[in-house]
Amino acid sequence: MTVRSTTGKPWVLWSCVATVVITGLSVGFKAGEHSLDTMHLWMRWGCSVLIMVLAIWLLWTRNEFATQAKMFRHVRLGEAALDRVMSAFEDRMSTERLPSASIASALAAFALITALLAAFTKVPIPALMANLNVLIALLCTFAYARLQTLRVRRFAALEVRDPNAVVPLRDWLMISVAVLLPLCWVTVEPFPAIAVAAAGGMIVALARRVASMPALLLGKDLAAERFVDDRLRQLRTLELLTYAAIVIPLFIQFTDADAHPVLRLAALLASSASVVVISRRLSNVARTPPPEAELANWSVAAS
Repeated sequence: MTVRSTTGKPWVLWSCVATVVITGLSVGFKAGEHSLDTMHLWMRWGCSVLIMVLAIWLLWTRNEFATQAKMFRHVRLGEAALDRVMSAFEDRMSTERLPSASIASALAAFALITALLAAFTKVPIPALMANLNVLIALLCTFAYARLQTLRVRRFAALEVRDPNAVVPLRDWLMISVAVLLPLCWVTVEPFPAIAVAAAGGMIVALARRVASMPALLLGKDLAAERFVDDRLRQLRTLELLTYAAIVIPLFIQFTDADAHPVLRLAALLASSASVVVISRRLSNVARTPPPEAELANWSVAAS
């Protein structure tokens, strides 16, 4: 697996976002001129734009779905150590053979269809979000099920994998409560509320399982492989928790605004806070280098 630079990707992404937003606002404004419920129309177009941005991002980064190659390139390491890390990372990806591009492309296609339905039909937004969340849960489960059943010769790591060492227990509890918040609207949106909560709980359980998976060490460069294995475990766990968290505030935002208004505001703030906490933790983990003591061991291993 060859790791290519993605320096231009953010610029292309935000250019696409700007184009989609401008087009959406223009069409939405023209349609809203003849609508009695302009606010509702704008909300549907806003939701459509957000989902379309997700589809664009998934297509643009489809080769990095569940691999986190971009994150590894941003680790603050010296050139020699980074070369070892990237070599171990490429060996790991070749061994796992995850169908990253296929999964990301399928999810992007479904997200694009969802965005079009949100913009041009009257299908309730909560129902669309529920279907999207269920698909995310199923595809992520399929992807990581392959890793759990991977049959390859590996070096044993005699250590217990504690999920709370990857994500603190308080964050596990926070995200677990957040994914259950849609159940507060089960009388208003029965199927979407249950589906979103069930899919979110499924993703959180999968993240917990990924955080506990045994190490995959091939024995070529154990020091670098340990770092890659531990960092992949952290990044993948946090990525899954991000998928679980991000749908919740969108679901709450697009439920009936007149139903439980005080609870709605509190749930929206709580679920949004969980997205921020998990996103910040993911960003921090991506750039954190190994401890000095571990880097000293790398030098010994390389000599």
